[in-house]
Amino acid sequence: MEISFRPIILESRSEIVRYTLSGLYRNCDFAFANMYSWQFLYGSEYAVVEDTLFVRFYIDNHRPAYMIPQGALPLQDSIEMLQADARNLGHALCLLGISEEGRTALNEAFPERFRFVVERDYADYIYLREDLATLSGKRYQSKRNHINQFVKKYPDYRYLPLTPELVPECLRFGKLWLDGSQPEYAEGLSNERRAITRALAHFDELGLQGGTLWVGDKMVAFTYGSPITRDTFGVHVEKADASVDGAYTMINREFARSIPGSYVYVNREEDLGIPGLRQAKLSYQPFRLQEKMAAFYSHSETKDKEEVLSGSTAVSDPLILRRATSADKSAVMDLWQTCFHDDPRFLELFFSRKFSPDRCCVVVRGERLCAALQHLPYTLSLWGGEEPMSYWAGLSTYPEERGRGFMGALMTHAFTLLCRRGFLLVSLIPAEKSLYDYYGRFGFETAFYCRKYLYEINGVLPASDAVLDNTFDSEWLSGEWCRLTMAYSCRVLHDTDDFDVVRTDVRLAGGDVWATSVAGTATAVAVVVPRGDSLIILDICADGEMAMAGIISALCRRYSPRRLSLSLPDGSEVGEILPSLLSGIALKSSEREVSGMTRIVDAETLLGRYADAYPNRTHTIRLRDDLLPSNSGIYTIKEGRSGKQPLSLSGTDTVCDYDFDVRALTRWLFLEKIDMAPYMSLMLSE
Repeated sequence: MEISFRPIILESRSEIVRYTLSGLYRNCDFAFANMYSWQFLYGSEYAVVEDTLFVRFYIDNHRPAYMIPQGALPLQDSIEMLQADARNLGHALCLLGISEEGRTALNEAFPERFRFVVERDYADYIYLREDLATLSGKRYQSKRNHINQFVKKYPDYRYLPLTPELVPECLRFGKLWLDGSQPEYAEGLSNERRAITRALAHFDELGLQGGTLWVGDKMVAFTYGSPITRDTFGVHVEKADASVDGAYTMINREFARSIPGSYVYVNREEDLGIPGLRQAKLSYQPFRLQEKMAAFYSHSETKDKEEVLSGSTAVSDPLILRRATSADKSAVMDLWQTCFHDDPRFLELFFSRKFSPDRCCVVVRGERLCAALQHLPYTLSLWGGEEPMSYWAGLSTYPEERGRGFMGALMTHAFTLLCRRGFLLVSLIPAEKSLYDYYGRFGFETAFYCRKYLYEINGVLPASDAVLDNTFDSEWLSGEWCRLTMAYSCRVLHDTDDFDVVRTDVRLAGGDVWATSVAGTATAVAVVVPRGDSLIILDICADGEMAMAGIISALCRRYSPRRLSLSLPDGSEVGEILPSLLSGIALKSSEREVSGMTRIVDAETLLGRYADAYPNRTHTIRLRDDLLPSNSGIYTIKEGRSGKQPLSLSGTDTVCDYDFDVRALTRWLFLEKIDMAPYMSLMLSE
């Protein structure tokens, strides 16, 4: 039986809540107010067939997903109908927002057919209404203290119900709140602002209830929510002036007091992985942390490509994808060492200087941490500007857990997370050559190259006036390194802290960072490690050919190697002419080597940067990205601007200059449209 979906509009409310209010699922996703106010982002649709509610929406502007059906039809019948609908749209069936009760129901209807992935960031926080309204008991002592301090400091405060007359003031306050928010969450908060505006514009029609907090004539907080089920009330929005101590605590309590006593539970929704928000929600001692899962239907005959990319896996325990916590540090270290067998001193350096739980994503199955991925923020110089780039290190899965899609799920999760944080690119260095094809399946393309030169030293090198010095501080070194490498138009930059970690790592390996200088200004900087009778120059930069020859001559006199290995950016010619500058050195080989891969996670912004850098270029590009459909579209680059049109609106017959997948776009931008190949060196996992 075909399902005829239609958009969720205000008039849909009575039909939808007839099923949700009497349903079993207390997820915030089932609140009609949420369905309606976020419809602009997810294209949410619904249908009622044989007294059963079906809800469909779209993630990444492209991929259909469904909520678990509710109503009279047996779950097996309704799921089979959703399978047919998803298949007609060219996708595997994916259900989102599945609670533990939903997981149990799906497993009973389809034993061992669904695969579940839990994302901790989207778990709902469910509280007892009475706890929030009374804040009684020792566990809420600190909350009561905050309220007492608020009342003492602001004796003229007022709590007023939110009415349509107060909506304009709430919108004004919300704008001020958004303007003061952290930049990395700007896109998500901008969407939230739009959802708030949409909800408040139809306050009564949506059945909303809210409250406002005032100090004198100034609004300092507002909140609103709506029923999810007959015993659960959802708090959808809560905003307060953080400079007013206790405002959040007070609006929380006062609103809980105003919620009718017929509601036993209050769902205060997700923390979205935001550390401060998570801490705040946990501090209220939730009655239940309701984990929500993605459920992927698995056909026994074959694995659909969508399922593999989504990282689902046939295991008895659900997977939990989440950010690491401080308590995970030792488990992540053990996993790293099992997979990479690094020097324990390097491991200690990395996890003391680079590891941050907020920048580490993990997969947990049962009690075991099975896989991990670490994101390190860097900056890439590109087209005359600087762009945020994420560098991934320590991508690891226990050997016995491989082949189950854990790392694929982790990478896909991290792509979306980093795009929301404003990163345009993700780069990595595969630990083995065989992994280049693996990462290519997830949209990574080889983009970073270097030129590796091997020399024999068969004579006495000419004397040099260059004096080696390894005592400069890291701030000076990183600044001089940046200055001397400015000629490389596309390169990964190292800040002071990162350069200090690099120098420490090199010294652990028996090498050092050497510099030559004149009057306090570097003429050359080299990062070197001796190996037997060879000297390996991991990277080097200099103020001209003679300065480079001078520091290399000084290094050879210091270390007395018989062989010299030198890495330079691909396109640099100084390696070829070095023997003509230094008698006693003979070039034995010169090879172009791959030094890393990159993946575009925000094509729209990246192409906008390209258009701005090259205002005289005109292109039309059709881009398809199955893994990150938000990248897909028809892009028009003209007169310094880039515009995007969804593929669904443009049709397949639109004539474009280029027809790319995401890897082809990467090659076009980074290997064909810039003067020198992108350069990445001195990364800790090399």
